[in-house]
Amino acid sequence: MVGTTLYGSANLSTLNASARQRFETAADSGLSGFTLYLDWPDLESAPGQLDADALLSQLDPLADRHLHVFVNITVGNIGQYNVPMDLSDGDGGLAAGVKLNDPDVLARFLGLMDQLVPLLGERGVFLLGLGNEIDERLDLASDDELIAYTEFVAAVRAHVQTLEPDLPIAVTLTSSAVREQTPTWQLMQAVSDHVAINYAPIDSDWRVLTVDEIADDLDNVLEAFGDQPLIVQELTCPSAASMGASTWWQAQCLAIVLDRFGSHRQTRFISLFSLEDLDETTCEAVQTVFAPLLIDAPADFRERFGEYLCRLGLLNPDGEPKPAWSIVLDRIAGATDNQPRSLLLEQQAGPAKRRLLLRPPPSGQHEIALPLTASTGEQRRYQVHIPTQRPPPGGWPVVVHFHGGGGSGDSARAESRWDELAERRNFVVVFAEGTRPDPTSPPGFGTNPQSWNDGTGRSAIGAVARGEDDLGYVNALLDDLANRVPISDSQVYATGFSNGASLSLHLARNLPERLAAVAAVAGKDVETPLPDSDALPSILYMTGTEDPLNPLAGGNVFLFGTFLGNFPPIETLLARWRVGLNCQAAPTFIEPQATDTEARRHFPCRSNATAEFWLLAGHGHHWPGGDSPLPETFWTGPNVSALDATEIIWSFFAQSRKVRTQ
Repeated sequence: MVGTTLYGSANLSTLNASARQRFETAADSGLSGFTLYLDWPDLESAPGQLDADALLSQLDPLADRHLHVFVNITVGNIGQYNVPMDLSDGDGGLAAGVKLNDPDVLARFLGLMDQLVPLLGERGVFLLGLGNEIDERLDLASDDELIAYTEFVAAVRAHVQTLEPDLPIAVTLTSSAVREQTPTWQLMQAVSDHVAINYAPIDSDWRVLTVDEIADDLDNVLEAFGDQPLIVQELTCPSAASMGASTWWQAQCLAIVLDRFGSHRQTRFISLFSLEDLDETTCEAVQTVFAPLLIDAPADFRERFGEYLCRLGLLNPDGEPKPAWSIVLDRIAGATDNQPRSLLLEQQAGPAKRRLLLRPPPSGQHEIALPLTASTGEQRRYQVHIPTQRPPPGGWPVVVHFHGGGGSGDSARAESRWDELAERRNFVVVFAEGTRPDPTSPPGFGTNPQSWNDGTGRSAIGAVARGEDDLGYVNALLDDLANRVPISDSQVYATGFSNGASLSLHLARNLPERLAAVAAVAGKDVETPLPDSDALPSILYMTGTEDPLNPLAGGNVFLFGTFLGNFPPIETLLARWRVGLNCQAAPTFIEPQATDTEARRHFPCRSNATAEFWLLAGHGHHWPGGDSPLPETFWTGPNVSALDATEIIWSFFAQSRKVRTQ
């Protein structure tokens, strides 16, 4: 994922019209992240009390654009402490007798986290930082000071995990600390989830490296990181002439660095620093802030550093692009279009995981083609409905619906109306697409029927006869979706009708670790015991008592004269799942709104799973409560149930979560 930042402010309204238009162009091209710096003093309206307005005025414009934000609270910043006045000595240090690991200081900051962290999770924040280039101080400080900062980070990380397990903690260091393996680097690795870096190809005399030297320098940095995830909080390629740079050098620098980092399989986030150069007035103000740090430096060094501060942007102060702009647009578009690998932040310790996402599609209905693999072939696609509301903390729940044999995503959507419910209840729904005999022609129930390889071995089902890899397709679909929208791993559900219901049961047996629950309507199951696994999901099974294609008593089944197989009684299927889920207690009976319906619930079952079985008196082979595309015939039976299967299944899913295992 590639992001950017604004120097000194995250309020997008401060951009001039030209720069704002360039920013929107970059976002549309694939720029999907943002680095936001927040000061501890600015967050506090009183000790331990969050100034939410100051926070949200910066975060909300980013969330509205679906940007995924790395928030860094700069407790330590470029060798100085950035703490409230009562904790500071006023000169970049801590007040006499104050340490960051003091119990009262920690309690104050953790109280701030109690109020802050829930707001971050609601607004696309994927990483929380606790310091920027603090190694410039700590590597020269006493052991007590280094230990105090280390214990501060460890305590905050432990507390944040209790509030939001999916929000990892980072500390940002200089790339020099990484190359030299300094004590701060080693300790921050031990107590944070990730160590981020700021990278600029600049030597100790504050001159830029030559184009040839940059590649060697990058190799040294990547070698130090090894297999650890690489997060670049600031990627800086200035255009300052006094440093030996130019707009041409800047463009070449960004091309080399983005290509090299992009090809490194553990690169997770790169933030370009920054979007635009500073105008003359702002430049002078920023140089004044840094002047005390350079008071003993030679005049030519001060000149180089001062110009560096003001010439970091991809745009000129008036918003017009430099040559590097087209380089960046090309690289971020390529990263979005050709990035098949998972974008997970692997954890070195603790249970937290956070996905770094491609730029998500806007709300509404979308059809997505999966990347070409051995499992997906050239025809595999899916439809997804994304609600207009923001995702809840931890990501959206996901319902994947599998159409019946001969159906399609369109027909399943019209029949079940899952998209309407998803909009009201704020979850993502996917309408999966099966395979058909002629992938070059549109699907048709009788002419080019789509179907699923549901594991039942029924050769009359086209996808079964063709040996389609639908388990691989579902894995690819869930991976692809997770790279596009924030989803909750613990709330992924599968449901389907008929052949699609059979696939849902097949998934429950073979991909149990990915699903919290499945719901099968009028589907078949294989006649073998369930796998011995604590990961088996909860199950809801629903069928009509007058379904000719799924007879309650079992037996031979035909469709239009074609033999579909001999199947056992439905009670045999239900008993198989009760045994497999180790449901010991007697069932409780659910009182549905519709009469002539028997519904029973078994709970608790294995690993606190639930099993529910719904038998609909007089109902045939139709999605209950839906606009069935199938007429009421001898082959399908009556469509009489007053139940709304979509609502019932969602109520069941909403109570089912996958328990994290470590």
